[in-house]
Amino acid sequence: LKGGSSCAAPRSWVEPCNALAAAEPDLVVIGMADKKKEEEKEEHHESGLGDVGHGLWWVPAITAAMIIGSFLAVGIFILVVGFDKTIDLLIEFASNPHWSVAWILCIVCFLSIICFLPLWPPIFILLAFVYGFWKGFGMALAVMVSAAIASFFLGRFVFQSRAREWLVTGSPAAEKLCMIVERSPYWYLLLFRFLYIPLWFRNYIPGLLAVSIWPFLLSVCAHSPWICFVFAYIGSTAKDAATAVHNTHGGIVEFLQAMDWISLALFSVSFAALILFGAYGTYEYTRAMNEVEDSEVEKLVAARETAEQSATA
Repeated sequence: LKGGSSCAAPRSWVEPCNALAAAEPDLVVIGMADKKKEEEKEEHHESGLGDVGHGLWWVPAITAAMIIGSFLAVGIFILVVGFDKTIDLLIEFASNPHWSVAWILCIVCFLSIICFLPLWPPIFILLAFVYGFWKGFGMALAVMVSAAIASFFLGRFVFQSRAREWLVTGSPAAEKLCMIVERSPYWYLLLFRFLYIPLWFRNYIPGLLAVSIWPFLLSVCAHSPWICFVFAYIGSTAKDAATAVHNTHGGIVEFLQAMDWISLALFSVSFAALILFGAYGTYEYTRAMNEVEDSEVEKLVAARETAEQSATA
């Protein structure tokens, strides 16, 4: 304010402001600092779910790259071998499957979920393709639930001390996320299970929080049958179409014509419901995080630091 302003303000406004700046310069500086602090607080207060783990952009990036790479590998295999030959190999493989193959596929799928590898969707589809809908669904569900429980305990007893600190360091939004989940674990862990994030993220993060395993198990039991149904249905429907193509020696056009489109419509409705529930979960998390005051987060961080210092003293 001192020295005038380029704005065309009335003289009756400018003169008192200049007089105040000349008489109490510290007061003006303090006022500007308070205003800046309020702006920063408002910026943090309006942070949403997208601000959680600002430095974790590589998590979905690597997952998406692996998924795209898997589809490219399958596509290249079909182009090299041929669509007809691929169908014949799959039908021959599924004609007399041994249960040892099922055990191998389940173990590989279990390890892929534990080790952050997105190989479980094609394996779930293959299980239903080879062993039928109900057997494939049962095996996929058993693998999904057991891998989720194993990941939870790994996060709780192996990674919790360092991983949580790494997750929330420098991220008020992540602190808010942890706070609202720990306050209402049943509801928010259920929503967390349907968010648009990698499966291993859904399995490991709850183990880092101060929640019991029961809310986590409830969310797993609500989400896993739904997602396993979707992939098992894809596998069983694809097997029916592949069998028809194999018997008529058709190609990809005949494969698409042999698909049960009414059943595919039901599958599309189920898949759309997953998408909508995930969108609702994102909305609820963002709304709840905006309602948490920054002062509450600061108190929580201070209490945690005090407890850590007391433990190390």
